[in-house]
Amino acid sequence: MIRTNARYDSSISELEAKNSNISLRAALEGIVLLDNPKENIYPTAIHSTGNDMVYVGRVRRDLSNSKSLMFYCVADNIRKGAASNAVMIAKKIIQE
Repeated sequence: MIRTNARYDSSISELEAKNSNISLRAALEGIVLLDNPKENIYPTAIHSTGNDMVYVGRVRRDLSNSKSLMFYCVADNIRKGAASNAVMIAKKIIQE
């Protein structure tokens, strides 16, 4: 599990980030959003074991910067290295 901090050019809400995830998932196969705090749905290691999917969740506003969000990425590190996933996601965020 990796906690990631993404900084944007302008303020972004959790809802905007989750909605933009639809286009992110369309552009990058293998990303799954699991983020429903009301029902305790968020990514854990058990989700990623034995597959190549990257699970993203716990999307939250960074209280120290209104232009940043924090979220967790979970993947099977043996099957798909966590560092390469972070780079892949960062590149996509930079393109947008």
